[in-house]
Amino acid sequence: MKRILILQDGGYHEKNKHLRECLILQKGFINNGHHCDVWGKNHPECNIEILPDFDSYDLIIDLWELYHSRLDLSVTETKKFLWSCDAHVNGEEKYKKVMELGNYDLILKTTKNLFKNTPSFWLKPWIDLESIKKKNIEKTNFIGFCGMRNPQRNEYIDRLTNIFDMKQDIFVIGDDMVNAINSYQIHFNKNLGYPHGFSYRIAETFACGTLLLTNSSYMYDDIGIEDRKNCLIYDTFEDIIEQLEWVKHGNRIQTLAENGYKLRTKFSPESAAHSLEELI
Repeated sequence: MKRILILQDGGYHEKNKHLRECLILQKGFINNGHHCDVWGKNHPECNIEILPDFDSYDLIIDLWELYHSRLDLSVTETKKFLWSCDAHVNGEEKYKKVMELGNYDLILKTTKNLFKNTPSFWLKPWIDLESIKKKNIEKTNFIGFCGMRNPQRNEYIDRLTNIFDMKQDIFVIGDDMVNAINSYQIHFNKNLGYPHGFSYRIAETFACGTLLLTNSSYMYDDIGIEDRKNCLIYDTFEDIIEQLEWVKHGNRIQTLAENGYKLRTKFSPESAAHSLEELI
């Protein structure tokens, strides 16, 4: 049994506090038979006035966002991993600087081909499959979008809404997010930070048993994500129209959605924890 410490503040929105990355990854380590603590603000059981005994752990995982102030871990001998959650958008250099100042051993990257000349490991998204799951909800919307508007995806959101009356669920979070995705036959996704983006919505859509419509990524092959087998993949808006017409008139939505649902376990917290255990 290993002792792991995860650093991250608790969530600030009541509706999705239970889905905070640190809590889900903690669950994975515990289910795998290890001891795992979480330290940071907004955790009821955590006294932030008392620092953990860092050297008593086998591994420290820093999940704090880039803008967050950090503890000085530079003299801690315990192995330390730094999560680069948005390097595909904000770039690599700021994370490299944090890594150097904190004397981290490894960067956990969300994108396979970043940090090529830096000690790093591709950690795929992990989600709570007990909370984000298929529900007995009628799929009343042919296509929907659950997420945040962003200049990189707004044009496609608006065009799909105009053409297909796409349901927009903006900043719908927690269990409401799960219910929204379950209500779509098809869930539209556009990864940000192309070509390196890989949205958590991909994993969440598979787990909800809804057909995923997403832009292309060089990382899909490693996970078994295949166009017109377990999802729909596009490069242009014209591709989207073609894909929607193909799947709609061929009565293929349910089959592809069921195939995508089979991929959900690749994003389990136990799988993420196991991949990190092998690095200790």
